[in-house]
Amino acid sequence: MVSNRNPLWGALSQALPHTGGVVLQPRVAWIWLFPLTYLVHIGEEYWGGGGFAPWIARTAGVHLTTGEFLVLNGIGWVVMTIGVALVNGSRLWRWVLTALGGIVLLNAVLHAVGSVVTRSYSPGLVTGLV
Repeated sequence: MVSNRNPLWGALSQALPHTGGVVLQPRVAWIWLFPLTYLVHIGEEYWGGGGFAPWIARTAGVHLTTGEFLVLNGIGWVVMTIGVALVNGSRLWRWVLTALGGIVLLNAVLHAVGSVVTRSYSPGLVTGLV
């Protein structure tokens, strides 16, 4: 339990949701941008530039059907959403934010490198960089 004897902490604890003197983690709405923006990113990969699955087949020889692409991204979206819900519910899961941030950064870098190396538009590049 955290002591509220510190005046600054006491003022802060009054501003945060709390129960019985135990200060709880505030719910942070911005973390829900992870799954929301991932849906937009999947949309760009699906519709942009003829689609990511055909692009990766052409440029790297990795063959995914549209169905496989959607299933894999659907699983990724569900895992991301569960991770965000866990972060929202407990401080023990804060590390998930670092993992999600790292995955998003890696995805952006891979789209950018793929576009530069192939001298073509990698579907997902725009939303990956934003």
